[in-house]
Amino acid sequence: MLSGRDFSGQEAANYGLVNHSLEDIETLNGYVQDLAGRIACNNIAAIQAVKATLKKSTEGFTAGVMAGLAQENASMVACISDPAVFESLQWKTMYGFWLPWQR
Repeated sequence: MLSGRDFSGQEAANYGLVNHSLEDIETLNGYVQDLAGRIACNNIAAIQAVKATLKKSTEGFTAGVMAGLAQENASMVACISDPAVFESLQWKTMYGFWLPWQR
């Protein structure tokens, strides 16, 4: 986040941000079709029970997550209120996030 550098799906998987990455849209479409088929084969009552359990288990931390996001937003506003930061971000937005020599 601090560097703003893009990273590949494989890097995201290596960092534990995703459980795996897919090479292209065709592979993604196949994966989604297979997953939807597997879910559809499950008993509807079982699906409903799992969804209810997941919903209940996240209710307690949702407020904390929202508070954390609000704090992050306030921190980012404070950060870009710094004229030097704002100018740098504005310049990068106008001319592209990375210049050729920065890649």
